[in-house]
Amino acid sequence: MTNADRLCHIGLNMRKIGAFRIIVCVSILLFLVLSPSKLLEAVGVDFYLEQLQIEKPEWQGTITLYHIVSAKTYQGSVTYYLQTQAEAFERNNRGVFIEVIGMSEEDYKERLEYGRTPDAFSFFAGSVYREQLQFLNQDYGGFVEGLRALEQAVPYLYSGYAACKNEQGADGETLCASEFSAARLGRLGISDAAGFSDNRYQNAVLDLRSVGDCIRAEKVVNLSVEAVDNFTEQVCYLGIAKGTSADKAYWCEQFFLWLLSDKAQQELSSIGAFCAKSGVEQEFSSRLLVELKTAYSTVTTVEPFEYYSNKEALWADAALAAGGDAAAGERFIQRLGVVLL
Repeated sequence: MTNADRLCHIGLNMRKIGAFRIIVCVSILLFLVLSPSKLLEAVGVDFYLEQLQIEKPEWQGTITLYHIVSAKTYQGSVTYYLQTQAEAFERNNRGVFIEVIGMSEEDYKERLEYGRTPDAFSFFAGSVYREQLQFLNQDYGGFVEGLRALEQAVPYLYSGYAACKNEQGADGETLCASEFSAARLGRLGISDAAGFSDNRYQNAVLDLRSVGDCIRAEKVVNLSVEAVDNFTEQVCYLGIAKGTSADKAYWCEQFFLWLLSDKAQQELSSIGAFCAKSGVEQEFSSRLLVELKTAYSTVTTVEPFEYYSNKEALWADAALAAGGDAAAGERFIQRLGVVLL
């Protein structure tokens, strides 16, 4: 073989190798682009979302969100849930930070007195009044029947109540329930959840946090729990504080949409909360919660701002009605009918 033949043979081999490398590279690129979503989910990475978030948004800064704790879910902490979701949101939106601060209603009112206001709120019905919030710009829909987005607030979770029976309870006549629950059910009652756990009463209507605390305390040996009905005022909303800048308001609503995503709604199961969005499958560690979620598949609740305006009067009448004042009981039922959503 002449030198010219050898050079020609080497050139052909190199072209073949080059072509092979190109084919391999193209195949790898096609695999990455066309990989089934299930494969990407298996490694816990949303490839496309990660790529979309490489560039920083035009606005960068911190949004302060107050979570006002006027009710609690079956277990855990809504504040911690929001903080965890905020961290995940920040990873997908570089340069945008969400500071979640949990506080009681009393602490919140004290902050207001000192002029300390947030950019956004997470609040249960009756904790914030309409004039504190600005209008939302996003379209929100697809909620559990009985819940809906309002012009200035959108629901994202709810809890409720259950009827409990303790056969070992000493008092079989008195209903252990909040004055509000007793008046709504037309019963005489006493608010003493701790007393029910200590076997003082046989019958109770408790919010789900109190039910969970009773179960975890393990003081009641033969405890039976079932749904009362589908009423609850324990619906938690999201809203933007009046005066929040347009840039911050935009990112507040992006976070609201994040909290209403299927994944974030499913993760409410960890705190025993029911998701406001319809069509989302939740997996609870407690069979009781599964049964109660079925009872709460539709919801009867209050309009959050009307409830705020009437809350003091409702609870005043409830206290009288729970003590046997029939006229107060009638006023309570009439006023409650006015504030229903």
